[in-house]
Amino acid sequence: MKAQRTKARTANKRKSRRPVRGSVPKYHAVRAWLRWFKRLPTMFEWEYLLVDEAMNRYQNKTHAAAAVGLTREGFRKKLIRMGIS
Repeated sequence: MKAQRTKARTANKRKSRRPVRGSVPKYHAVRAWLRWFKRLPTMFEWEYLLVDEAMNRYQNKTHAAAAVGLTREGFRKKLIRMGIS
């Protein structure tokens, strides 16, 4: 009886998960990619790469901001601080 409840709970949890938007690289692929660096990138460098990739993909500040998880105004300020226009 207890095993049936556990299976039912895990089945409900699996159904409630939202699908991930876009492609997410596998953990080992990210680790392999990081091995190419002599040193790990700083947080500023990661952030710069993320913002730059979002702008290259969407070429629209509103859509790029939504993809990164910022408001349009916050994304605009971040672009100014980073020197990206």
